[in-house]
Amino acid sequence: MLPHETAMLLRFVQAGQPVAAAAAAAAAAAVAETAGGDRTEQADRVVRHWRHELVALAASPVLDGRAARPVRASLGGAVQGLLVLSLADLRDVTDETELVRLVACLVVRRDLPAGWRAARTPYADDDGPDLLDAAASPGEVEAWSLVAGRIPATVLSPARELWSADRVGGQRTGGRPLPRALGDLPAVGLGLAVLREYRALAGVAAAAYAEFRLAPAPPPAARAAAAARTAGRGVASYLPPRLADARPLVPVPRSQAGSRPAPSRTPRPDGVR
Repeated sequence: MLPHETAMLLRFVQAGQPVAAAAAAAAAAAVAETAGGDRTEQADRVVRHWRHELVALAASPVLDGRAARPVRASLGGAVQGLLVLSLADLRDVTDETELVRLVACLVVRRDLPAGWRAARTPYADDDGPDLLDAAASPGEVEAWSLVAGRIPATVLSPARELWSADRVGGQRTGGRPLPRALGDLPAVGLGLAVLREYRALAGVAAAAYAEFRLAPAPPPAARAAAAARTAGRGVASYLPPRLADARPLVPVPRSQAGSRPAPSRTPRPDGVR
């Protein structure tokens, strides 16, 4: 990573730590009452929390279309980073250098410069340009306002600098340019964007579980297929009603093609079959 990218990642970590710690504390408190403080159950609750935040925001019609593309990319990267920071908090990881390394490795999928250490300078809330002032259109302003209502602008500002550009954002899980462009398609693109980010967050969660040695045993193929179907239904439940008619556009896997009745042949007038 370039020096200014690493500095921006440090800003994100410093701003995101209090938000991530609050999510981790809420998960720990809930599990302490039911599962006796089991760390894996706490991690599962953290994942569910950030998954809900992601889908609830990303499925909003305000984030539909090309104008909201930088907001969608920033939201996806911010939630992935906050998930990693929340899981790190559960494992009592507080060193900023290590936290930056974790986000770089698990979200950006890049290594830090050799010998890099976090500078011991306090984070200033007024660092960086204002989100609304930097917006390129009224649609982007509306999208930023919606997202900033649930994720602090101090977190979103470095997230925008990191993940709305192709150099770093294109390396993020779920952030490559072509899949991002598909999210610009009218109506159906919003559903594709939400499903892509949902799956990307699941991939980051799995990598973080392995990093923190929280990973459960891999599920059998049948359970994995059932989990994929459940994920699809979960995402669909958040989508606006105008996407309800998009189901016929989804291709049927070959394994299920036989369940559809074969089209009947139209008889020819000369009687030849």
